[in-house]
Amino acid sequence: MMLPLLLSLMLAFAGPSPSPEQMVEAEVLFRDGTVKYESADYDGAIESFTSALGIMTANHGDEATRLTLLYNIAMAHEKQFMIDQDVTHLRQAKTLYERYLEFAQKTGNLGDELDIESKLAHLNTQLKIHSEIQENKTKAEGPPPLPPPVTDVGTDSGPDPDWKKPRNLGIGLVASGGAITIGGVVLAVLGSQFEGKAQTQVDSLADQGIPMDHPAWAEGEEFVASEKRRGTIFMGVGSSVAVVGAVGVGMGTYYLVKSKRLREGRVTAMPALSPGFAGVQISGKF
Repeated sequence: MMLPLLLSLMLAFAGPSPSPEQMVEAEVLFRDGTVKYESADYDGAIESFTSALGIMTANHGDEATRLTLLYNIAMAHEKQFMIDQDVTHLRQAKTLYERYLEFAQKTGNLGDELDIESKLAHLNTQLKIHSEIQENKTKAEGPPPLPPPVTDVGTDSGPDPDWKKPRNLGIGLVASGGAITIGGVVLAVLGSQFEGKAQTQVDSLADQGIPMDHPAWAEGEEFVASEKRRGTIFMGVGSSVAVVGAVGVGMGTYYLVKSKRLREGRVTAMPALSPGFAGVQISGKF
C-alpha cells in the first residue's frame, strides 16, 4: 500500500496551500517515514509520518494525503506492538483509525471504511484480551495472605520456639504457595485460549463478506500467529509459576508436620517434692 500512498502525497503537494518550503519538508519526512517503515524501524516511521501530518494539517493540505498519513501512522503503531508488546501502540492505532473514519466522513473521502472498521474490530478484541490478562495477572501477583495469629494452646505457659517457628513458617508457605499455584494455572489457561480467540476473530471476516484476496485475511493470519506465540509464552510462564507454588505448598506441609511432631514429643521439666525426696520431675512423649 506504500507506493500508491506515496503517489497520493506527491500529487497533493501540487496543491496551492502549503508553501514550497513546507512541501519539500513534508515530502522529505514522508519518504523518510516510508524507508523506516520498510526497514522495520516503526518508531522512526511514526515520528516522521506524524511530523509530515502536522505540516499538512497546519497548512490545510490535501485531505486525501492527510488520510494517507493517518493510515500509515496507525499501521506503524500496530507493527511496533508486535515487537515490544506495548499496549499503548494498540490504543494509538485505534484512535488514529477512528480519526480516519471521522475525517473521511466529514470530507466525503469514503472508500476504505470496510477495511478500517475491520481493523478497529481487530484492535478492540486485542485490547479486551490484554485487559483481561492484566486483571488476572494483577490478582495472581497480589501479596500472599498473612498467616492467622498463633495462640499458645499447650498446657504449659510461655512461648515454645521449638515447634512454633516451623508451624508459622509452614502456614505462610502453604498459604502463599496455594495463591501462587492458582495464579499460575490462571495464566496457563488464559494462554491456551489466545490462538482460538484470534482464529475466531479472523473467521468472522467471512461472515462480513470480505473476499479471500483482501489484505485483512493476510493480516488475520499474522495476528493468529502472533497470538499463538503469546499464548505459548503465557502457558510456559503460568506452568512455571504453578510449579513454584506447588513446591511452596509441599515445603509448608513438611514444616507443619515437623511442628506437630516437635510439639507432641517435647519435654518439660518441673521441680518435685515428696516425703524423703526433692529433685526435678521430667515428663514428655518419647
